[in-house]
Amino acid sequence: MLVRQARVREGGSQQSQFYEQLLQAQEAAKKKGLGVHNVDPKVMAASIREAGDEDAAALIKKVGKGGEVKAVVDGVISGSMVRVTLFPSRKSQVVLVTGIQCPSMKKAAPEADGEAATAEPFAREAKYMCETMCLNRDVALVLDGMSQQGALIAQVRCPVAGDGNGDDQKADLAEALLGAGLAKGAEWSLNMMGSGAFKLRETERAARTARRGQFHDLVANPSNVQNQKMFQGTVVEIVSGDCLVVAEDGSGVERRITLSSIRTPRAASRDRPGEPYGAEAKEFLRSRLIGKTVSVEMEYSKKIGAGVGGAGGGAERTIDFASVFIGTPTNTTAANATAASNAANVAEMLLIRGLASTVKHRADDERSAYFERLFAAEENGKSSKKGIYSDKEAPVTRINDLSAPGSAAKARQHLPFLQRAGTITAIVEFVMSGSRLKLFVPKQSVAIAFSPSGVQCPRKGDDFSDDALAFTRKRFMQRSVEIHVEAVDKLGTFLGSVTVGEGVHKMDLSAALLQAGLGKIHGGFMEQSTELQRAEEEARAAKRGVWSKEPKEAPKPEVMTQFKREKARFVITEMVDANTFYVQNAGDARAQWVADQIKDMRPELETNAQAGAGTALRVGSLVLAKFAADRTWYRAKVTKANTRDPLNAKYDVQFVDFGNRDAGLTRDDVRPMPQTLAVVPPQAHLATLAFVRAPIELRDDLNYTVMGRVSELTNGGTAVLEGYKEAMTRAGGEVECGGATMLHLTLFAPGADESSVDESINGELAVDGLVKCVSTENGKGMEKGRALSDPESRAVFEGLQALERDARRRHLGIFEYGDVDDDEDD
Repeated sequence: MLVRQARVREGGSQQSQFYEQLLQAQEAAKKKGLGVHNVDPKVMAASIREAGDEDAAALIKKVGKGGEVKAVVDGVISGSMVRVTLFPSRKSQVVLVTGIQCPSMKKAAPEADGEAATAEPFAREAKYMCETMCLNRDVALVLDGMSQQGALIAQVRCPVAGDGNGDDQKADLAEALLGAGLAKGAEWSLNMMGSGAFKLRETERAARTARRGQFHDLVANPSNVQNQKMFQGTVVEIVSGDCLVVAEDGSGVERRITLSSIRTPRAASRDRPGEPYGAEAKEFLRSRLIGKTVSVEMEYSKKIGAGVGGAGGGAERTIDFASVFIGTPTNTTAANATAASNAANVAEMLLIRGLASTVKHRADDERSAYFERLFAAEENGKSSKKGIYSDKEAPVTRINDLSAPGSAAKARQHLPFLQRAGTITAIVEFVMSGSRLKLFVPKQSVAIAFSPSGVQCPRKGDDFSDDALAFTRKRFMQRSVEIHVEAVDKLGTFLGSVTVGEGVHKMDLSAALLQAGLGKIHGGFMEQSTELQRAEEEARAAKRGVWSKEPKEAPKPEVMTQFKREKARFVITEMVDANTFYVQNAGDARAQWVADQIKDMRPELETNAQAGAGTALRVGSLVLAKFAADRTWYRAKVTKANTRDPLNAKYDVQFVDFGNRDAGLTRDDVRPMPQTLAVVPPQAHLATLAFVRAPIELRDDLNYTVMGRVSELTNGGTAVLEGYKEAMTRAGGEVECGGATMLHLTLFAPGADESSVDESINGELAVDGLVKCVSTENGKGMEKGRALSDPESRAVFEGLQALERDARRRHLGIFEYGDVDDDEDD
């Protein structure tokens, strides 16, 4: 640089010892015409530049936000403010370092004492560190914006110590100052940055934790150690897109949880309009979490006043913040933020879909242990332009609220539309009492008040009213349900049936409340539903709920003969699985009478194709149905009804005299059952083989192996079997199973020796190692130890145990690879 830009000073009393070398360098530069020795007019004119500061706005417009320019630092004003010369314009400019604020070098003294201004604590240290890193050095400036005073706001990248030209690596000045505790984060400029803001916040957080620099005397906020624990529970309510209620497993205590470090738009309420995508965020959580088991990692708590964010004051309340996972994270503390990779973080799911944003925490704020992952998920949502980051207009859902006070007239006008719709899918928004719900019907876009027909729960304040509310809330709150609207009362409350779940887990609210003893049949329905009557009678007999308050009858003397095993003759009519089947009592005159009556009615059933076409058939209705396999009419019960299109209604039925099922029957294949046939009890009885059970979950083919063996022993189910109702309970072999009475039987094929348990069907399966011996079925309603109360039943059980031990020893059937213990079985 000297040979191009300077001349040797001639004369003087003192000369450098390198004077001759300098003269030689100057002569070489003159010969080449370099620098000041260049006589080209154009070059000389171009070397003259105007003095003054760079126009910051023009530079940002030219380079663009996030663009990089070269500069040399001429002076350090403070740790976070420098003066630079920009290249190639060589104009000067003041630069504020993005994201930080260092202590000031000029702290004004109080006017009273008249002392000179002094620097703030650690201001000199910050300035010295800045000078050490970048003074008179080439730096790179990443432009982020411009201050109101016209100064550039930029990230300063300095050459790494020991790197003479700084071309290889750069150190971020803001990060270095924050890490040393010589600066604090400035939110107003951090918000101008992109992803780098997260790194600076975390750096300051680490400096605060280590008490470096100006944080040396920092007193940390009280830790919420008592809340920092992991627990599992069931989600019972979604309050908003970022708040939910979880009932702890075991204790059942409900805890209101707010998701850590995120915020979702607020859904609409009665007193305020909703924010865009607020309803979508809440519905996303509801559809994914309600009724599901989640893992909750408690992280921190905050105390706020009830009036914060709104009008009025109020008492202070505490909000618990946590990370919620679908699945089980591998870590149980907040220390390792990468250990939950095997579980889905609910907050991340919301952020990725653009239904939430991360909270911009201050450096001293507590935050989620998974904040870095949350920040990355938010960036993912922004880049994909989903939800609140979408360029499209937010969807608007307009709801016609028929549940509001004074809406009875509108509810009556809407009744025909809901009746014609048949079975409707709805969402339970709120449970007002055990038998009163608020529902949202998406297809109709209406909110309605709904009560199940036929049941009356205790009123508020009465005994068991709170139990009824808790029962319904636990099973129906915010669940997707199916309703069938029948009528509307004078207050605008719709009446009908409401069910939740599918298949064997399907629950009707009316029957469930009655069966739990938390309601009674409404007077108008006393003679209309045999299903509700059975549920109420069961609760009454067991003295459950409201029936426990009735005067108890004097205990009857226990008669030991009630435990005596009973002999009967059976025909297997339907095999459900390896452990369950249906039987008829062989020779029962009622079964033959029913068959003769239907046979006499067949001409009328076949010719009158529209019989009962105007009668609405619902789930539970007793009908005559034509079995598809033999096109013969039998008694049946409707198990599923699709009546949205009345002309093309479809029904699934179970034939009550045989136990088999048929699906997709049209209205031409079903008829309402005449009362003369309806009074005859079903002739098919649910049954299982006493004292044995096939653990079908262990072998996929075992179910068919057992069923095939039973079919072989019973001549395909046509043989009349001798059998015994074993004394499993006081009822003599009858056990409640899924709402039906199950018989526990020991069966013998024709010609078998009834005195030998080895020759029973139960024994044949035990000999082949296809079953295990059991004396009770936990959770199935059987009373522990009853199986052994009768001497003859005890002998049967002990004989089967001996056969099982022999099959284990010989490694037959399920014991081929060794013993099957109870845990594996379960």
